[in-house]
Parts: sequence; structure tokens; C-alpha cells
Amino acid sequence: MSQRSRPSIAALADLAGVSKSTVSLALSDAENIGAETREKIRRLAADLGYQPPRNRLKSPAKSRAIGVLLDREFDWTGEQFFTRIIRSLQNAAEQDGLHTVFTTIKREAIEAGELPEIFNRDLVHSMVVVGITHPVFIDALRLCAKPVVLVSGGSQGDTGFDCVLNDDFQGMEQVIRHLVGLGHREIGLIGGRLDHVSNLERYRAFRIFMDEVAGVYNPVLVHVKYPDASITDGRNACTALLKSGEKFTALVCMTDDMAYGAFEVLKQRGLRIPGDMAVAGFNDLSLSAHTVPPLTSVQVCCEELGAAAHQVVRTRLGSADIKHAMRLMVGTRLVVRNSTDPKLSHAARIAGTAGAS
Repeated sequence: MSQRSRPSIAALADLAGVSKSTVSLALSDAENIGAETREKIRRLAADLGYQPPRNRLKSPAKSRAIGVLLDREFDWTGEQFFTRIIRSLQNAAEQDGLHTVFTTIKREAIEAGELPEIFNRDLVHSMVVVGITHPVFIDALRLCAKPVVLVSGGSQGDTGFDCVLNDDFQGMEQVIRHLVGLGHREIGLIGGRLDHVSNLERYRAFRIFMDEVAGVYNPVLVHVKYPDASITDGRNACTALLKSGEKFTALVCMTDDMAYGAFEVLKQRGLRIPGDMAVAGFNDLSLSAHTVPPLTSVQVCCEELGAAAHQVVRTRLGSADIKHAMRLMVGTRLVVRNSTDPKLSHAARIAGTAGAS
């Protein structure tokens, strides 16, 4: 059989009726693959003349490390969301006797679909990719022979990878029900671009529950085109919303950072929060309990996301019988503060429940 016609790992997986990661582990003589499955795959590979790439992981079961990849733009002192996920993953791995090898990747490399060298080295047995959503890079991940787990990333409807996500849909439902319960019907939404799976889920839930619970969805009050969902983006989005001239009494922000920016604009306009405008955020960053007024926000449990990612890695490496991608959803809860409810100027209350779903 010619080199050109030799089968890929994906082809072997299809023929054997197992996942690509199971084929990779079996060919690497991993101990956590059943003997019958391992021999079946090895015989099939020999019959078809399969030759692994030179840089393919040779023995993932013998490696004691998990690779962790983060967009370099999120690797800075004070960044609270993704770094909390990674710390939790590292803690869970250490308790299991494993190490983590952390690396970052430039945005230009993400957009070009360039996989870092760590994907091709024997240093790690699996990769956890945190917060990356660019479709070109996600496509490039399909060439990786190691098991890959996406955390707070990937794309909507992509069933090719194991994923750990927070339940953004549930969180947005909690916000809408809370605001409607306070008497609001005209509610605005500002947020980041919808190519991020979390933003898309938040937007979809907003549309659905504004129709079902508030009784009206007004697209003029929705501004979800901002690239970074940052404080600056919050200022710009809130300014644009006010300039539209459309009446609204409450504002939902897809991130707390955007809410901080909206606070500045609303106060500059002389609007009282929450008397003239109720404001809610998303992610419940540590600063949100100390803003003036304290910010109502959907709490995303980054620590549970990190621990869940480690559990998915363990499950994937430990079971040859799971042939389809796993998707684990971690629940959210709404922390109600004074920015939406004037009765809570000195305290907060929890609405909804947290947990894995």
C-alpha cells in the first residue's frame, strides 16, 4: 500500500467503531485500554498498513501531565475568569498525582490555525483548551492525536470534542425572570460577538425569555457586536443604546466588565441605578460586590469548570467504551445586589441554584 493511501487515525476509528483518542491510546500501548480493544485496533492498523506521524504522541499513558492552552490575551495579572478555571484544573490534577503544563498562544496563531508544539510532544497525554472559539483553530484541533477537552470555548453544535461549559442559557433566564419580577418589561442587552458559544447562548436565552416572560422582544434594544466585551465596549454599547432613543428601564450586560462601563455612562447622564435604570452583569467578578451600587450578576463557578475539565480528561483516558464526545454543563446562580433591587443596598441574596446539569 502506498504512503498516500495509508489510513488516518480517523479512518481507523471509524472502522474499529471507537473514538480517535481510543485508537491513539491503543497504538501507544496504553494500559487503560482493554486488551481485546487494543489488539483489535493494532491488528486493523497492521492489516491496513497504518504508519503514525513521526511526531505523534508515543506513550500518553506514561506521561503524567495534562497540557493547558490559553489565548495569550487572557493571560494577565488581574484576569479573573479563565485564570480561575486553570488554577482549579491544576489543583484537581495535583490531587490526582498529575502535573499540568501551561502555555499560551498568540491571537495571530489562533486565527491561522497553528497548533503549538506541545500538541506534538510526548510531554503531555492530553490537552485542555480554555476559552478559544476561533473556527479555524478548532478545525486544526481535529488533527491532534491526543484527547482534547474544550473549556468555555468551541462553537455551538460542534460535537467533535469533549466540552465543559457553564450553563449560560440558565443564567440568562434567571436574570430575565428577576427583572420582570421587579416590574421591568423594556430591557436592553449589550454584549460581545456571537461567535463565542457563551455569548450566543446568553443572546438566545435573552430572546426566548423576553418573549416568554416579559412578553416582548425588541431587537432595537440589543447590541451584541463588541469584540472584547470589555469596560470600553460597555461604555460604547451603553452610549449607542441610549442614542437609539428607545425606551428601556433595565440593562443586561453579557459580562461584568461591560456593566462597569455602562455604570460610568449612566452616571454621567445623571441616571440613578437602580432608580432610573436597573443593571445586571454576568460572571460575578470579585469587584462586582464592591461597585457603587453593588452589581447584580450571574455567578459562573470557574472552580467547578476547572475541576470538571480534569474529570472529563480522566474519563476519556480511562474508558475505551465512550465513542462520542462528552458535554458537561455546570450550573449558574444569580446573585442579586443593589444595582437591580433597591431593597438590597447592604446585602445580597442568591436566586436560583448552582450545580452540574
